[in-house]
Amino acid sequence: MAPVRTEATCLFGLALQSKVGVLPDRPRAWPGSTKTKSAAEIRGLLNSGIPTRIIGDMLPCLNQPQEIVVADPDPELRQMLVRERDRMTERIALLKHHCHALTQYIAAIDRSIAATTGFGVPE
Repeated sequence: MAPVRTEATCLFGLALQSKVGVLPDRPRAWPGSTKTKSAAEIRGLLNSGIPTRIIGDMLPCLNQPQEIVVADPDPELRQMLVRERDRMTERIALLKHHCHALTQYIAAIDRSIAATTGFGVPE
């Protein structure tokens, strides 16, 4: 029996194909639909490091109103989501640290240029 293809699995497949470089890295246009937004959301989740197995579970919630109601809560899924959130928080902190270091390095270069040329550095 062939697998059932739903709109969610198709969007997930497109985002995954784009992530691995099979499709061009550009938005897809489906006139009159929210599919472009959904594909962008999936891409954002993939880019933030959330594993595909978790994104698959999250797909039904992507286009829901603000309040998400989980009909069949899974404690193991919750633990996995908490781990992923914590891992993302650690990555964000590390990225902020590296961004600050780059800003300091750029400032040092600017000071050096200003000292040797007598001119400021354009923004």
